[in-house]
Amino acid sequence: MKLSGTVTVAATVIALAVFGMFAGLQLGDTDSSDADTGGQYQVHMDFNETVTSADMAEAQDLIRAFDADVELMIMESFPPQGSAVVETADVGFCTAIVAELEAKSYVNSASCETWTPAGDGGDEPVFTNNAG
Repeated sequence: MKLSGTVTVAATVIALAVFGMFAGLQLGDTDSSDADTGGQYQVHMDFNETVTSADMAEAQDLIRAFDADVELMIMESFPPQGSAVVETADVGFCTAIVAELEAKSYVNSASCETWTPAGDGGDEPVFTNNAG
């Protein structure tokens, strides 16, 4: 796969890492069976070795049909992975987007789950008092 611009690739990888770190993204496959309630969702896809830049843009456009402001973050590993946090009131979003993405020849798998921002119901920070 030919990548356009070292700067673009580096910026994408850095953006994905920072976004994942601050947003609490998990890039693993998850079950979407209970995620269709309307709200915010994390969509993840594993592309295959046939994916092109145009294919990744098409995947983003599929997601944008539900959330016009969404940005698909691409991890430029090979094959690449994509992740996005989507806000939509469409209660059937997860079922629909997983089916659409998995129907594409350049996607090996896709998952969708309800997204909870970091700090909302996650682990509490651990504090120690080492004062003697």
